Amino acid sequence: MNVSEISDLKEKIDSKIEKGDFVTLGKMLKVDTNAARMRYHRQDSEAVVAMEKIIDSREKLITSHQNQ
Repeated sequence: MNVSEISDLKEKIDSKIEKGDFVTLGKMLKVDTNAARMRYHRQDSEAVVAMEKIIDSREKLITSHQNQ
């Protein structure tokens, strides 16, 4: 992904970030929570894409559970 695509993706998901998402991001990236947060805010492509996966997975899990 190029810089503008990463920026657009980050802008799209910023409002969807919830408590604990940076903890999960840190575990995914094998870094501590603060490092994960900084990588995300610096628009590191790996961090932004991983955060999108966290948000998408959470939303799908919630929807699936509510529809049971």
